[in-house]
Amino acid sequence: MVQDDIDFANHMEEIRKMEAMGEKDEMMAHTKQVWRKSTVSGWLVTQLIAVGNHFRPFFQEVSSALSNDQSIGRRLISLFLRLLVIAVFFVVITACGRILQMIVGEEIQATDEIVIVEEVPRSIAEKEGIVEGERVLNASEAKERLARLQREQQEVAAEEEVSKNRPRRAARDKKNQ
Repeated sequence: MVQDDIDFANHMEEIRKMEAMGEKDEMMAHTKQVWRKSTVSGWLVTQLIAVGNHFRPFFQEVSSALSNDQSIGRRLISLFLRLLVIAVFFVVITACGRILQMIVGEEIQATDEIVIVEEVPRSIAEKEGIVEGERVLNASEAKERLARLQREQQEVAAEEEVSKNRPRRAARDKKNQ
């Protein structure tokens, strides 16, 4: 009689353990569903499972073709056709990827513009032509004025070079005559 009570107690303990495991499994299943619905990786897993379920008949046919006792020729033709379907699938995926790449572009470049704001003394700004009276020039006007000043400086430098070379040329011309 004591032995029967021990067995019954163990049985009740096992039932409690199984109920706890069942609750734990339900909690894990619920957590998995939340994960699949709320994360990108969960969504990808869901999509992969859906693709696998969609192509399940295809994979079952391939495995049955390998296990059936058909003639070798018929089996080879069947497998070749299935491989051809897979190859066409890969070509379509590759073509869609190329089209998408043509739309998006080959490289994505991120460029940052850095703007440095500097306070320039008025005398320097007037000298460089950035300020005209009380009016401050915008960037394009300032660039044009700076380019014009640089051209003028280059012309002056070229004239000075020519004027330096004139006496030399005159002396050389006299020598040569």
